Amino acid sequence: MKENAELRKNIVGLSIKRLRLAHGLTQEQLAVQMQLRGLSLTKLTVSRIETGRRMVLDYEVKAFAAYFCVPVLFLYR
Repeated sequence: MKENAELRKNIVGLSIKRLRLAHGLTQEQLAVQMQLRGLSLTKLTVSRIETGRRMVLDYEVKAFAAYFCVPVLFLYR
């Protein structure tokens, strides 16, 4: 039960996963795209973000939103 509550706290991670899958990207491909934008993200980091084991920093949220061409607030839905 606690795990589900923790996942609900990280709605950005769930939104990133939905967008990644909708764009047909693997976690590795998304990590590479973020690296090209100056972020030090690996496949493992993307996985941890998506599963709620790592919080997303504000500048990372902005980078994900820019990459997926969505407003930042879209990631909080």
